[in-house]
Amino acid sequence: MELTPEDLRAQFCADLPALRRLTRGAAGQRRRAELERIARAARQGEDITPLLVAAGLLVPDDEDALLAAGAPPHDSERSGSRFPLPTAVGGPGRPVSGDYVCPDGGCSRVERRGPSEPVPECEVHRRALRLMADD
Repeated sequence: MELTPEDLRAQFCADLPALRRLTRGAAGQRRRAELERIARAARQGEDITPLLVAAGLLVPDDEDALLAAGAPPHDSERSGSRFPLPTAVGGPGRPVSGDYVCPDGGCSRVERRGPSEPVPECEVHRRALRLMADD
């Protein structure tokens, strides 16, 4: 299966918090700047494939090669949120279920939020993912 530019932006978005943690401190300054260039390009809706390849974060054109190189498969059930938001308690109505998607529509990331889990965050746009409520 070939990964689309939207799939790559989604995976980059989900992995960005861990990548930022790995590049903390003075030794990671160059890599952090590289990650932020890629995040800016993703925010602008650009194809970040060449940037990911140049940064050594992507083996080009082959998902099997990506997996063999240690890249995790895209997991739409995984939540990358680090910023729990308060949950409304005791109000009228019923819970709303649905999928959370890219706030800008720039990638194919889809997350499902479980009970009492925090709202998933987009680290590229630095905003919460947008809820697409089930009908």
